[in-house]
Amino acid sequence: MEIGTGRLVMNENYEITLKNMEKQTKAKMKRHTEVINDAIEENAHSKMQYHLARLGKSLGYNAWIAQNDHKREWNNQKLGKFSLKRLNLPNILQSVKETVALIDVI
Repeated sequence: MEIGTGRLVMNENYEITLKNMEKQTKAKMKRHTEVINDAIEENAHSKMQYHLARLGKSLGYNAWIAQNDHKREWNNQKLGKFSLKRLNLPNILQSVKETVALIDVI
């Protein structure tokens, strides 16, 4: 069992174990790169929401940041701070309200 799983390396399983270790290392590096890229993309997304909301506020508008992003932070500030607390959309179907509430910045 130890030989088959690669925990015990012998001459007979050395190359197979080495190949398996290389595959595992490649898979870990690929996943690591994906996680880093996701974090960079998320950071850029929050940064843009922050700047758009601040720009709108500086022009005298009230901004809405997507409901699911209110707790995200950019520049050590919660995005919800720059957003309306509630999106008031009278006379609109509930299903439409739920979709609109997820728009990045209004």
